[in-house]
Amino acid sequence: MLELLVDGDEGAAATLAAMAVGDSSSLVREEAVAALGDVGGSIASQALIQALSDPDARVKEAAVRALAHLASDDAVRALSIALSDPEPSLRGAAVDALADIGSHAAVEALRVAARDESSAVREAAGSYLAELTR
Repeated sequence: MLELLVDGDEGAAATLAAMAVGDSSSLVREEAVAALGDVGGSIASQALIQALSDPDARVKEAAVRALAHLASDDAVRALSIALSDPEPSLRGAAVDALADIGSHAAVEALRVAARDESSAVREAAGSYLAELTR
């Protein structure tokens, strides 16, 4: 169903955004968030940033992956903030997303992640930095 919204009319982003942040089902929120990464635009970006505060970890990780697709300055800023999430798996997903974006600002955020308390996050950030700064 959500795939139809992505290919549908210009109200798709608004419909998906409402589902991503307001649906009672975490599964629906997760699917809507994932679809927003394909839709793009400012409505999608704002909903994805809001989804980073979702109580469900799967929704937050889907938001991180979707923000990587947007590759905007707003996405990099939101992913940089996600690097301070208490959950190491989310910080690791943010590192992956920042590496996918690869912009100067994303590289600067990866430098911060290279000092993370989690060795897995530090190692991933360091590996990506080595690739991106050759």
